[in-house]
Amino acid sequence: DKIMANIFAIKFMSKCWEKSKMNHTDFKNLQTQTQNSVLDILKSSNQVLGVINTGSIVQNENDAFSDIDIECFMANEEMTGAKDLVYKVEKISPLLSRLWLYDKNGLFLFENGVRLDLNFYKPSEISSFNSHFVKILYDPKGLVQDELNKNISPDEFPHPRRNPNEFEYLDWYFWMFRQVYCWT
Repeated sequence: DKIMANIFAIKFMSKCWEKSKMNHTDFKNLQTQTQNSVLDILKSSNQVLGVINTGSIVQNENDAFSDIDIECFMANEEMTGAKDLVYKVEKISPLLSRLWLYDKNGLFLFENGVRLDLNFYKPSEISSFNSHFVKILYDPKGLVQDELNKNISPDEFPHPRRNPNEFEYLDWYFWMFRQVYCWT
């Protein structure tokens, strides 16, 4: 079943690609607009301590197929207000799908094909990020930068590995559905 679904998705994507010929630069601009809209929402909340980017955007390797990875540090350990921020973010653009997982991970797929991973963290979790692999987007009190400066060097930072216990279906669903829809 999985193989047939992949074959169908590849055939469907190639037909969509021929039909649309979407411009990668235009799509990257949509990603930037989406990120800026999300950042405006997060900055407007007094429950947000700071916001960082991770992933391909930070490494300057993003393209039109990349998602936006935003990590939001909440002001308290209870992460008060995180779910309310998710509801606000889902209104920035017409939405195809939103998942709210583990009371901390918001996964968004917008109709324009932009995919956003918005993750919320406690203030005590800032130090789990390596300052060499993030870009600070919002840090009004400098607390995020202070905590990031305490981190391990890039040589000691382990290369991210896929967790074999993760649900492959979620990965497949988001990747394939976004790709198919984005290019139609």
